[in-house]
Amino acid sequence: MMSVRGVSCLLLLWLGMLTAADAQTVSGQISGRVVDPQAAVVAGATVRLTSDLTQQVREFITDSSGGFIFASLVPGNYSVRVENPGFRAYDQTGIHVSAQERVDLHD
Repeated sequence: MMSVRGVSCLLLLWLGMLTAADAQTVSGQISGRVVDPQAAVVAGATVRLTSDLTQQVREFITDSSGGFIFASLVPGNYSVRVENPGFRAYDQTGIHVSAQERVDLHD
């Protein structure tokens, strides 16, 4: 029979392995900030992210600081379209995301 100390050690080892496995992510993210030509933030703009491979579309409405974020993205190539009434639509294509990469579009 295993002692309490032995069980505790095994439990700690198991928890450590779970934490390490959880830290190894295979997804990436795209984020950015929408601004107008005078560099003022554009809150409430619609940002559409399209996977070039699957054509799956995800949508985000910019927050009060004009920010948006698409997390948990499968590595690959993406396109972004930003639309807001009163502004010309903006398109950016060929955005590559690798595993564990954070791509910032507002730089």
